[in-house]
Amino acid sequence: YSDWRRHCRNTSSTRCRDHITHVPRL
Repeated sequence: YSDWRRHCRNTSSTRCRDHITHVPRL
């Protein structure tokens, strides 16, 4: 959970959105 969130901060907003869709919301 924190892992993907940290990545989102590092990556662009658009990429973060894509990542969220790929990762299931807990």
